[in-house]
Amino acid sequence: MTINTATPATASLPLGTVGVKVKQLTTAQKAAVSDAPIFLAPERGDPLTRHIECVPCVDIDALSPSQCADLQLGQKVVEAYWKAVQAYSLWCTPEQWPMFRCVRTALAVRDIFHAVGRKDALVAPVGVKLVRMKAGIELDGLLLGDPKAPVILNKWNAHMVVRLGSVIFDPSHGQMQRSWNAAPDTLAIASKDKCTQKVSLYEMGKANIVTSYRYTHGGFDFDLTYFKLTRSVVERTRDWHDSPDASLQRRQPVVQAAVRLLQETYPRTDRNVAA
Repeated sequence: MTINTATPATASLPLGTVGVKVKQLTTAQKAAVSDAPIFLAPERGDPLTRHIECVPCVDIDALSPSQCADLQLGQKVVEAYWKAVQAYSLWCTPEQWPMFRCVRTALAVRDIFHAVGRKDALVAPVGVKLVRMKAGIELDGLLLGDPKAPVILNKWNAHMVVRLGSVIFDPSHGQMQRSWNAAPDTLAIASKDKCTQKVSLYEMGKANIVTSYRYTHGGFDFDLTYFKLTRSVVERTRDWHDSPDASLQRRQPVVQAAVRLLQETYPRTDRNVAA
């Protein structure tokens, strides 16, 4: 995972930080990126105790009953995962904080889905682009999965999400948080069927869109786009299965704790939970 900005200073970022390209940087923004706090969005409270909500970035009225059921289940699963993380001291350190470790987090959330009987849940590597606009003019942008990002040892230039039916869950979206945006900690978004649109990767061309969503906050418009990784990035990131964060043994205690939380809190949801 890499970070590519106008400045070479990246040592203060944790090992698990996903590749980010910042389109425009003011002096203040350079400092915010280079010295990004390990636990993001401090104004939201202590990440070890605050409620980490899975925000539905979807048009609820356009969802079918089955999609609504998937959305509701997924929100419970993602939020149970983060409650389990907050209670697991080994992951509550700057070096291990899962918001920066999308492979570990996505695999854990997928395993929780499987444990509650949804064996159809799967993980998917993607790229993510978030831009802030005013009156149609792009002011700032973050790009995860940048084809031009340098190869850095022990870093992974992509992002990982979980798909359940036609709903995509991003349980580590908080790594997109910067001083200029309103990115939530985690979110759910509906995938688009047979989408033929493309998103600009700036000077690196375009990529196929998986899904997108626009929201307004603080007088600015935000465009959030998930896209298919380009062939070059796929080739460079395809060995994620072999990374330490992909270890079943590493995530199993948190998965088991999250399943117990679901059993206690939503007894009807976990009828198919394996003992």
